[in-house]
Amino acid sequence: MSRSSWVTVTAKARCPICGEPDWCGFAPDGTAVCCMRTPSDREMKNGGWFHWMPGKQAPKVLPKPPARRKEAPTLSADGWRALFARLWQGTGHGALAGYAAELGVSHSALIGLEAALYSPGVWAFPMRDATGDIVGARLRANNGRKWAVDGSHAGLIYSEQWAESPVAMVCEGPTDTAAAMTLGFGAIGRPSCRGQEDIVRDLLAKYRGAVVVMCDRDTPKKRPDGSFWFPGQEGAAHLADTLKRPVRIVSPVGKDIRAWLLAGATRSAVDSLISCAKWRNVR
Repeated sequence: MSRSSWVTVTAKARCPICGEPDWCGFAPDGTAVCCMRTPSDREMKNGGWFHWMPGKQAPKVLPKPPARRKEAPTLSADGWRALFARLWQGTGHGALAGYAAELGVSHSALIGLEAALYSPGVWAFPMRDATGDIVGARLRANNGRKWAVDGSHAGLIYSEQWAESPVAMVCEGPTDTAAAMTLGFGAIGRPSCRGQEDIVRDLLAKYRGAVVVMCDRDTPKKRPDGSFWFPGQEGAAHLADTLKRPVRIVSPVGKDIRAWLLAGATRSAVDSLISCAKWRNVR
């Protein structure tokens, strides 16, 4: 089944696998579901998992398929750089400093990530490939909504100076990345807890420092069989297995590293927690 044939779930027609109202999709006839949160034995190219639905248990009220539209053209690296050059030109240091204060991260961290004001109340963060080229723009609204500019490829959020730190911390999302940078780590951000494992591996290929994966402390999600799973923790473990190098996985004190920073986390406190974590992939 082609990706375009999936019908996106809504609040009235939720995913029958994870129960959430967004991100997932199901076949128009209700026989299958592409769940972006609950793993199965069949992973799909879009990062989700395929689930057969015996007895057609998908939502009875199917939302109307979205109107077809042309795919947004993907910009070249120069095109993305030009887009951000315009955004940076229109972003004053005062606005960036205010956003840093609102997030509770350092002004220099947002400068390092080259964050820019995309539109009123919406900030853009460059997503890069392993060579440093911009491949897309991750957007974050002040109300917490997250999405990407049309035509973006999913990449990583990081500063060009990330490798200067003796400890690289892989985080989830741009604001957690900024929080880790505020604490003095060489931070690398993924758009979510799953995906971009190969890009992370390529980026870290020549890095000789310690690698830490900071996973969000998620609330448990319930599978159809009644068992529970934790997206952040399982996504971190999947990344660690993909990297095939010594890695420590750490869960913060609080929901995520930025929440911990806002609660008063210090570099020494984070280092102490890291030192207590077990190494993975050690031969």
